[in-house]
Amino acid sequence: MSWPHGKIIVFTGLLNHLESDDEIATLLAHEIAHVVARHPSESIMYKKWFPFPLKVHFIRRTEIEADHMGMLLMAAAGFDPHAAPKAVEKLIGNDIYLLSGKKLAQLLSRAKIMDEALELYKEAIPSKAPGLQH
Repeated sequence: MSWPHGKIIVFTGLLNHLESDDEIATLLAHEIAHVVARHPSESIMYKKWFPFPLKVHFIRRTEIEADHMGMLLMAAAGFDPHAAPKAVEKLIGNDIYLLSGKKLAQLLSRAKIMDEALELYKEAIPSKAPGLQH
């Protein structure tokens, strides 16, 4: 969970659902992406002033943006982006503000997004690039 002023909180219970460093990197990179994109500051405005349907739209937009940015951040840091769709699917519950974990995983698995992340990953981990198969 990210807060204004760059604070990030990770509930240790979430870590019990993650199986690898790559999956943990997915969670952390997602929250870092929220901070970089200034989503916590934006949310103060729309949560207070926007009607419910617009709140849902903006919250979903920021979550999708943070997932995409987070996947690029984790890949650039040398974590396998193939873990992102799996981790997102595990972590998303039934929040009315969010797309389902399955839908978010499908978005992150799209060729354009995955190829972009894999390119960054290959640059970060050149020794893994020749045999990179998933």
